[in-house]
Amino acid sequence: MQMTDKPGTVVRRERDVAADILRGLAIVLVVYGHHARGVMKNPDASGMLQVLQAIDFAIYTTHMPVFFLVAGYNAFFSIRKVAAGHYLRSRGWAIVYPYVLWSALFWASMTAARLIIHVNGDLPLDALLHIATHPIGIFWFLYALLLMQLAALLFAGRATVAAGAAALALLAFTFLSDAPPTDVVPQMIVHAPYFVAGLWLAQHGRKLMHPIRSPIGIALAAILFVAAALALWRRGDVVAVSLWTIPVSMLGLSLMMTLACALAPAGRAGRHLAWLGMVSLPIYLMHVIFLPTAPRLLATLHLRSVPLDLAFGTAVGLYVPVAVFMLAERLGMADWAALTGKSPFKRHRPAPSPIR
Repeated sequence: MQMTDKPGTVVRRERDVAADILRGLAIVLVVYGHHARGVMKNPDASGMLQVLQAIDFAIYTTHMPVFFLVAGYNAFFSIRKVAAGHYLRSRGWAIVYPYVLWSALFWASMTAARLIIHVNGDLPLDALLHIATHPIGIFWFLYALLLMQLAALLFAGRATVAAGAAALALLAFTFLSDAPPTDVVPQMIVHAPYFVAGLWLAQHGRKLMHPIRSPIGIALAAILFVAAALALWRRGDVVAVSLWTIPVSMLGLSLMMTLACALAPAGRAGRHLAWLGMVSLPIYLMHVIFLPTAPRLLATLHLRSVPLDLAFGTAVGLYVPVAVFMLAERLGMADWAALTGKSPFKRHRPAPSPIR
């Protein structure tokens, strides 16, 4: 699709099912990754700890870059089709409101869990009071995404300049900074190249999805991805998303795009993953609240198996939030619960069912 430079042009796009599937795959990996890190602390996992750690590293090189790439691509079209003031106001419902509300709900759930079922970890009230500068846990993503979207507005139509700025920031952080890589600013810097790549693709009229077409190419990319991820993980001093892992992340993105495009034309699995991609926001916001219940339920049933724990926990982290979201939609409360990213004062179509 070629973009026109005429001011005021409204860009219309058909929904890309493959992109929805890509986000669906990514949210499954996000939930699995967060649950697996809890499982790895269990003594029962000691026998396969290194395997789980290697898988963890490989997953983390790719799953969040997927979301930033898609977000950057979509941000270009959102900025082009509305006035700057309208775009800024829309960020309030899309990001700021979910960020504030679910940071508070997460804090409340952690406090309750610690008191009632003795979940490890203390999240003081002070953490909630400082979310304007220090995001809580997984909510760094919304914080970083907001700043990137505001920067995209500043660099509107100048994706190449944005790429240069992102590259300079990444180089400066890598070679000059000693800030912890888990802080929000470093997280934003290392993920910015993927957001800017999405901006650049959209600005230049390129498709978001670039699957590998040949079976030999797929096999070669998979081998290179596994080998490179394993080599970097074995070093022990490389962060999963960093300057050094960009080639690995790009291979992972290509492989995930290839799988998404293969599932896109038809089939129940593809439709279901596309739907998970469309409701990835409520899954992301809620999964960390429900994940701690999974191992406790298995322990109550006297079921002790690492593979079962991984599978069951991932299912709980995906589908309990989906159930809550569907209930909120039915009650007309999904917008007020910040599960849609949309204003509750405007009518919009609910998310479609995955079952047709």
